[in-house]
Amino acid sequence: MNDVTSDIEKVIRKFVVFSINSDNYCLDVMLMREIRSWSGVTLLPDTPDHILGVVNLRGQIIPVVDMSFRLYGRPNASLPTKIVAIVEFLGKTIGLLVDEVTDIIDVSSDNIQMFPDLSNSVESRAIAGLTLHQDRTLSILSLDTIVQFDRGTTL
Repeated sequence: MNDVTSDIEKVIRKFVVFSINSDNYCLDVMLMREIRSWSGVTLLPDTPDHILGVVNLRGQIIPVVDMSFRLYGRPNASLPTKIVAIVEFLGKTIGLLVDEVTDIIDVSSDNIQMFPDLSNSVESRAIAGLTLHQDRTLSILSLDTIVQFDRGTTL
């Protein structure tokens, strides 16, 4: 294979980079709809612990997932300083509570590695892959795992 062919096969994707509990994560920018500051949620009864509640976004009710609780099993502290990343996935709009959004980066497809299958926990299944960017490792989130309720149903 020559250099021209290998350059054609490389796909460049854009990712939004954010932090959760001081760890670096990213999502495909095409999933991102908007980034909002924390404004509170309406609590709902009988929802999984990682669902903070819902917000009204221009007339649309959006569930908000506490990413710290979802990935680490502990609630996010200092809610007023957090960010809600609004994403659209499989036709559903969802808010992801993160610490901060830090960057938008380009990642070549040949710079994405599979996440080692260490266990079958939600935490490990939530990572679709890993990439390196400016000497830091970024975990690429898998939204299909993130948005599943513990009872096996999805949002």
